Amino acid sequence: MWHSYAAPPYKGYALASWYPGDDYVDWMAGPLDWQDARLQNNETVAEAWFTETAKDRYLKQSPQLFEQLGFTP
Repeated sequence: MWHSYAAPPYKGYALASWYPGDDYVDWMAGPLDWQDARLQNNETVAEAWFTETAKDRYLKQSPQLFEQLGFTP
């Protein structure tokens, strides 16, 4: 998840200058008119978040999580 909000941007740099790249980002924060985008304060954002993260492509908490990550003690 990448979310950046600066008004005005830090030292005049465009917000896009801070973007780390698609290899590191699966989700980007939405338009500025969302205002407070915290899940507990924005029903639209929360619904989109929970719908997306419920998909099978994301790891979920489970007793097998470390095994799924390839971690063996």
